[in-house]
Amino acid sequence: MSVAGEVGMGVEDAVMVGDRRYDVEAARTCNVPCVGVELGHTAKSGELECATASVIVSTVDELPDVLLGGAAKN
Repeated sequence: MSVAGEVGMGVEDAVMVGDRRYDVEAARTCNVPCVGVELGHTAKSGELECATASVIVSTVDELPDVLLGGAAKN
């Protein structure tokens, strides 16, 4: 069994998490949603928005809610 199968996820559940426009562009090329993370100010202001990240968060602490749809609060 694959790791994805062991955790009850499939390829269709894949999500890219990145902090630069290159990450967003790579995800788009692969038809994968991308969560842009504004960590350490690596991206210029507005870079992730212009690259059209699916969702943008400001901290790692916000990722569980985005990735798990609020299930992390349970």
